[in-house]
Amino acid sequence: MISATKGNVAVRQRQRQPALRTRKRVFDLGEHCYSGAPGLCWSTNYWIKRIGKGESWELYGTLEEAPRQRVYSGTFSPTELRQYFDEVGFYIDDQD
Repeated sequence: MISATKGNVAVRQRQRQPALRTRKRVFDLGEHCYSGAPGLCWSTNYWIKRIGKGESWELYGTLEEAPRQRVYSGTFSPTELRQYFDEVGFYIDDQD
């Protein structure tokens, strides 16, 4: 009975220890508005998810019909991702 109590105390002490520092993997890039013509405009929100150590990134966006639902758009290298955002007019700082 005493050993069972010691085991429980040890488990509780481990649970109270601060967690190891985690690295952020998903980044919300915010909303971007598009305009194709007068009266024809839409917006989307972008997220990118780091894969591994940043060798590749997954791109997610939203649809106006479901603004809270992330839609997978593909996996890109950092260069390809920057090119995509340049093409759609969404600018990212070089530091990000």
